[in-house]
Amino acid sequence: QARLQRRAFAVLAASTILGGLGAGAALSVGALLLAEVSGNDAISGLASAMFNAGAALAGIPLARLAVRRGRRRAMISGNLVAMLGALIAIFGSVIGQWWVLAIGIAMVGVASAVQLLSRFTATDLALPKNRARDLSLVVWAITVGAVVGPNLLGPGAAAGALLGLTPFAGVFVFPFV
Repeated sequence: QARLQRRAFAVLAASTILGGLGAGAALSVGALLLAEVSGNDAISGLASAMFNAGAALAGIPLARLAVRRGRRRAMISGNLVAMLGALIAIFGSVIGQWWVLAIGIAMVGVASAVQLLSRFTATDLALPKNRARDLSLVVWAITVGAVVGPNLLGPGAAAGALLGLTPFAGVFVFPFV
């Protein structure tokens, strides 16, 4: 069981860091991209609202799925929704429709609910003496992704250039990955 717990924890930590990178990048650049696509700086605040609404709306369905099918299934499902959201956000920016972009940002926000679920998942297989440590390490991993994610504008611009997207839209490649 200790070996299974270490493997599960390593996968959880890695996915949490990567998910945090993508969510942090999408949240920070989403406002800039919404302003760019809409042509209206006043609409940029909608990015944060949509991201958080997506997380809030996903919380209960993901929790119910976790109870019925297990946390792994819930986390995979939530991440798939966020991945699709990144593609929709990119599509919205390509076609110049800010409302499509906003829907994509909301779907990327589901990754935030998955991040919260990962805290509980970290303690599932942990020995009682290691639960606090494992929970703390996952919270730390979330923080790493959230802090580094907004700094992906340069790499996002490069990814966007390779794909023929605007620099801001290129950042949404990271939540997809």
